[in-house]
Amino acid sequence: MAENKKKIKLKVSFGKSGLILLAVFAVLLTADLVLKVCAEKYGWQFTVIPGLIEVVHVQHNPGAAFSFLADKEWAQTFFIIMTVVILIALSCYLIFTKKESKFFNFSIVMIMAGAVGNLIDRIAFKEVRDFIYPHFFANFNVADIFVCVGAFLLCVYIIFLDKPSGEVKDDGDRDIKNNYED
Repeated sequence: MAENKKKIKLKVSFGKSGLILLAVFAVLLTADLVLKVCAEKYGWQFTVIPGLIEVVHVQHNPGAAFSFLADKEWAQTFFIIMTVVILIALSCYLIFTKKESKFFNFSIVMIMAGAVGNLIDRIAFKEVRDFIYPHFFANFNVADIFVCVGAFLLCVYIIFLDKPSGEVKDDGDRDIKNNYED
């Protein structure tokens, strides 16, 4: 009896666009880390928009947003592990899929750059360095901006721009149309 085995084909997609995404990632990550170092080393304090946004002395946050889990002894380990798992998943998705959308890919790279920026802080300092203070919100940093803007762009892409093709490829390389008619 012959077994019907299906081979899983993983196709790595990392051409010119992959190099561009890697360069964007490097620029974003560098910007985050340089701004954190400068804010801390030079004690930056200035007003960006009067009464609305200031750059303040660096505040160290051992938790996540709004100091979430800051008082828990295991929090840093949890944040580091979760960040690494998410980064691996996003990296695999970018490498092994062929999303042609620059908008989608850029949003993922923004999330990853921000996550790595804060991951470096967590590993090096056991907390993140926040220095942007909006009068209506909690302190944050540039990496947080990248994560939030990237997540917002990803939501916009998923809700408004991602259109399913309606076609599925099988191992025989023939098109199979989704057909739900009786």
